[in-house]
Amino acid sequence: MTTNIGVMGSSGRVGGHLLELIEADADLALSLSITSQTNFNDIEEKLSQTDCLIDFTNHLACAQWLNLLIEKGKPLPIITGSTGWTTESESAIKRYAEHAPILIDSNMGLGTNIFFALTTQVAQMLKNHPQFQAKIQEIHHCHKVDAPSGTALKLKDLIRQQIDQALDSETDVVSLRGGDVVGEHTVFFFGEGERIELTHKATNRDIFAKGALLAAQWLKGKGPGLYSMKDVLL
Repeated sequence: MTTNIGVMGSSGRVGGHLLELIEADADLALSLSITSQTNFNDIEEKLSQTDCLIDFTNHLACAQWLNLLIEKGKPLPIITGSTGWTTESESAIKRYAEHAPILIDSNMGLGTNIFFALTTQVAQMLKNHPQFQAKIQEIHHCHKVDAPSGTALKLKDLIRQQIDQALDSETDVVSLRGGDVVGEHTVFFFGEGERIELTHKATNRDIFAKGALLAAQWLKGKGPGLYSMKDVLL
């Protein structure tokens, strides 16, 4: 059965990849395309034909659409890869999750989420070995606005859940911006006379789009609640 996808942020980098992948997949169909110029009244009818919305805009735009869909009585499954969430915009997510399923993750790549799992596992194994200190380095293209990246912040949170180390975003997470790097993250565990390094490198933005589409098919038919890519993988 065909899954009808709506794309929020279709004029962006990842949004453009999503449109290409949807067009090339016989099991997927594009039901609507949303840009910063889109008016709700122009797409309201198409929402009923949409199985899932995929958002790659920003936390402010996404929060506005979440609130609008609830107000208009049109909540439907949503996947968002937007980052930089504030306390106010996070409240919009929690509110939306009471009405429909919403999957939020800073990185939709399957390999990245395996990287998250490995980082968690190593941190857990080092929990009782305080001589190991964790540090994070992330590299992105020169046009990326937020620093540290959402992926780096998630790595920091995963480590802090396992190791009693007060990881500071300014001193323990190094952000580099340059060239056309899609995304590279390295977690260091520095010990005495040794260190452990875990690295993930994204070389193509298709991985984010492909992961989001996989998640969209998984989220279809799920009940209201808050989900992540970890749920998709498990």
